Amino acid sequence: MTIHLYRGPSNYLIDLSSNVSSEVVYAATLPDAMDLLAKWMPVVSSASLGCLLTELDRGESALGQLIVKAVGKQ
Repeated sequence: MTIHLYRGPSNYLIDLSSNVSSEVVYAATLPDAMDLLAKWMPVVSSASLGCLLTELDRGESALGQLIVKAVGKQ
């Protein structure tokens, strides 16, 4: 899941995208946009962590391979 913030001439658009769907949310001011981002960040963080853990479990992640290599040297 990703979040993109776009600034228009007098407003903000927030694009919430995943591999399943995409939604665009309107925010009138920067504080409104920041409030919406703060509310969505836990969802994005959780989804990102879930994807990372899946990649680590499958051995597909470059980070996972680095961790395995580092642990093997101890």
